Amino acid sequence: MRGTLFFNPTQETRLTATRKKPFPKKGSKAYALLNELLHGTRVDAAFSAMNLNLATLPARAAELRKLGWPVQVAEEPHPRIKAETWTVYFFDTHFRGWISDNHGKHPYDYPHQDGRGRFTEGKE
Repeated sequence: MRGTLFFNPTQETRLTATRKKPFPKKGSKAYALLNELLHGTRVDAAFSAMNLNLATLPARAAELRKLGWPVQVAEEPHPRIKAETWTVYFFDTHFRGWISDNHGKHPYDYPHQDGRGRFTEGKE
């Protein structure tokens, strides 16, 4: 019969709606943070306040995680204050290599990530 659809448009819409765009809005604070992380910078509170004019670093990292970016967090010793630690945000070196080789892919397609931005054991 003429004019019949070979797919259900509501199912296709639901399928594409679950996949968010991987990049934050250009010019936003999350975009600036993503740019630094992709360049291999280990971003801490002092760096984000001085260079990115960003006071809410954990919120922007959480925003990137919701978009699918595997932002990792570590506690590192403070460079000047002994017996103190501070939080550092970064991308794994293996992930940065993978994303540079796969420009068109979504970060959710990274093979060594569980759904929470944490890495599994295997490497490609």
